[in-house]
Amino acid sequence: MPLFRFHRGGLEESLKTTIIVKKFNDVVKAIVMSFDEDMLKRQTWGAQFRIVPYPKEGKNFDPRTGWYMQMVLCNLYEEDKMHPVGFLSEPL
Repeated sequence: MPLFRFHRGGLEESLKTTIIVKKFNDVVKAIVMSFDEDMLKRQTWGAQFRIVPYPKEGKNFDPRTGWYMQMVLCNLYEEDKMHPVGFLSEPL
């Protein structure tokens, strides 16, 4: 079962945010729910999400966690720039 964790501080802090996800919508819901209501009201563009191997396909195994790292990017902060918001343990 895929795991998702937020991009926070160091690895230990980030791992404390780990949740089980079954589908892409579970990841989107977790991300959107992590933002406060005022921030979401200020956003005037449609949020976009992208999942990419991290750092790159074939070299994305992290021995510290045992995850085949997939970085989750989102443009919630800036309309024209994707920011890392979290990581998946495997492709969805």
